[in-house]
Amino acid sequence: MVDNLKETIELLNPWWKNNETSKEIARPFKRDIFENLLRLINYRQIAILSGLRRVGKSTLLYQIIENLIPANKSVNIFYFNFDKRVDNLINILNVYGEFVGVDWKKEKIYVFLD
Repeated sequence: MVDNLKETIELLNPWWKNNETSKEIARPFKRDIFENLLRLINYRQIAILSGLRRVGKSTLLYQIIENLIPANKSVNIFYFNFDKRVDNLINILNVYGEFVGVDWKKEKIYVFLD
């Protein structure tokens, strides 16, 4: 299970290797809420985006990630998609930390859960 989780995490975070997001997933058009979300990003908090399927929530997350990459270590930006059932978020964060060598409990990281 851990190896499969590592593989999933690696596939979901391609910027760890190439320091960029794909233009297919971080489309150039920005919604009005994008700037509001960017202003919130530096506060230690949880921001929740809710809405119907296929309205652009994931695209907004990828656009924010794209914006964060130039000023941060790319391994400190973590995205996870819950398309498959996962029982334990702490386990996901631990696998992420071990995989990229980040102490997510002590270092400043950005976590995007979709």
